[in-house]
Amino acid sequence: ARVLIRIDRVHDYYRSLDEILSSLRSQFMERRRGYFAAEAAMFAEVLESGMRAGVFSFDDALDTANVLLTATNSLLPHSLTVREMSEGLQIEERTNQVSEILVRGLTNKGGKL
Repeated sequence: ARVLIRIDRVHDYYRSLDEILSSLRSQFMERRRGYFAAEAAMFAEVLESGMRAGVFSFDDALDTANVLLTATNSLLPHSLTVREMSEGLQIEERTNQVSEILVRGLTNKGGKL
């Protein structure tokens, strides 16, 4: 969901996204770090809930949350080319594939992150 929501938000102006980001890069990077930290905290809460329910297995919730975010960051608008941004259905399919692999890894009791 985090990938597709962002894709939808920038879809209409994806061609100029690179130009916008290049002029605001340092401010953007600082703000992005804050957003990712907040996202990681939310993901960690969900992971901890899943562990308490016996669904997930991992060593550290915040570290695992950061791994999940890192794994999906390449699918966010700021990481995509203009051509990739126009391929919404392919991005959605790739996002679903990545998410499925990540969740399978968390539910595998033999492999902890």
